[in-house]
Amino acid sequence: RHHGRQNLRLALAALLAEGAVKLPQAEEFVLMGYSAGAIGALFHVFDVAPHVRAVPRKYLLADAPGLHFGPKFWKKFTLEWIQDVESALQRLNFRINRDQGNLAGVIPIICRALPDWKVGILLGTRDAVMARVFGEISLDDHRDLVLGENGLSGLTSDPSDNCSAWMPDTALHTFLTTDHSSLQIKAGGKSAMQFLADLLEG
Repeated sequence: RHHGRQNLRLALAALLAEGAVKLPQAEEFVLMGYSAGAIGALFHVFDVAPHVRAVPRKYLLADAPGLHFGPKFWKKFTLEWIQDVESALQRLNFRINRDQGNLAGVIPIICRALPDWKVGILLGTRDAVMARVFGEISLDDHRDLVLGENGLSGLTSDPSDNCSAWMPDTALHTFLTTDHSSLQIKAGGKSAMQFLADLLEG
């Protein structure tokens, strides 16, 4: 069992108490995670947000959070773990359906709950790790979920909100790590770094 939320809260409390970080005085704050850490960033941002209310520029970046899984997704976890996930999502008034694994519907809820943040999600439409390893679905099925009306594509299509996604047609898993092979991949004519730069520049 992981205790990521507890570790995050304790570490943040210690850093603030010791004066090691002065979040209220910051001009810019970025919370970022990739792969499983991207899911953690999406859920645990609400433990960090109260400490950065006064920061004028805030960004949440989720690099390859998956979110589009098959119907067997929940069967690979313990009931205790599933209840932890359900508890985290209930804070957002989002209920999981244990008969299917599409969690993309949580994204617009997170974006609406963070109106003064810029939220960016990067996800390969054929993400091999999230599709095969976790989702137990084919790469084509994963792509159909991502690009569907209830997938990341449809849920982040409003250009006037604070939520945007970059979705290249690739099986690559993450994009903002040190693997330079991802720098050549583009979606909408932009690389992952160009998408990131646009997000940071508003």
